[in-house]
Amino acid sequence: MVQIRQVPEKTGPLVALARQIAALCITSPDLFLGLADAVEACKYQYTYRKLQASLSAVTAAKRDDVEQLKQLLRTYFESQDPSWDLGYRRGFLVEEIIAALGPAPLRLKTPAGSQVFRAAQLLDHKRRLVCGKKNLDVAFVAPNGRIADGLECKASLGKWLSVRQQRICPEAADKLAYMRCLARTLPALGCAFEASLAGLEFSLSQQDSAALAGAGYAFRIITRRIIRDAIRAVAS
Repeated sequence: MVQIRQVPEKTGPLVALARQIAALCITSPDLFLGLADAVEACKYQYTYRKLQASLSAVTAAKRDDVEQLKQLLRTYFESQDPSWDLGYRRGFLVEEIIAALGPAPLRLKTPAGSQVFRAAQLLDHKRRLVCGKKNLDVAFVAPNGRIADGLECKASLGKWLSVRQQRICPEAADKLAYMRCLARTLPALGCAFEASLAGLEFSLSQQDSAALAGAGYAFRIITRRIIRDAIRAVAS
């Protein structure tokens, strides 16, 4: 079995806003798709015009909900905090949506009722770090500590992987190696573990998929469609 040590996570108004946005989007698949479009449109630069254009296409959700989402996102992206750059804000929204959904709708290994942890490090029975000091964006752990899911969450997995000449960028490669180490090490400690990558793409590019496969990373990929279907399951 494994234990969890949670790295001190961020707190404050932006965290509260992200959780409000996640909770609102989980009420409607169409709101989530609008959010995904808005976050994608602001991949390199945020402007309110891009936000408006993305959400104007959301016609199946209630207009009041769309307006609320628009105002929450505007406040979230326009709030001044130099420690929260655009890339971090975009990715943190994915973390919060994944954490709020929980493992069952996403069809992960861990059962319903599992604990959710953010910025989580895994420990063995002697409370020693497993596979080093890195952490998982989101971890779900069964109450008995014998089943766990670990997820890396990015607004754009392709941008994070930054594949060049069939090679994954060093920063992403280090994190992937850590997750693979967990997948190989934890079963011997009595914990079934699955590693997943979650992002807002409809699918990974052939280049990204080939680079992951070529490096031996057989992780589950949670795409925009899978998140949308999970939200549909929760909302129905």
